Amino acid sequence: MMSEQEEAKAISFVSKILADASQSETIDLQTIVRLSLMKLLGELVISMGDENPGTAKAVSPAFTLILRLLYIREADR
Repeated sequence: MMSEQEEAKAISFVSKILADASQSETIDLQTIVRLSLMKLLGELVISMGDENPGTAKAVSPAFTLILRLLYIREADR
């Protein structure tokens, strides 16, 4: 797993690339999650069924983060 600092750096990197490609001022993590939600959820569900219990256990925080990000996004509307 990545440290929080590494995660923040990776998210910043991806956000900058997407913002540059879309010619938008900013693209936040919520937007990235929303745009890739189906693929992301599919990958997480597949990972939950992994034979390695450690892999399945590691997925739970990702689901929690996605739900939190989506909830924040909906609350802003």
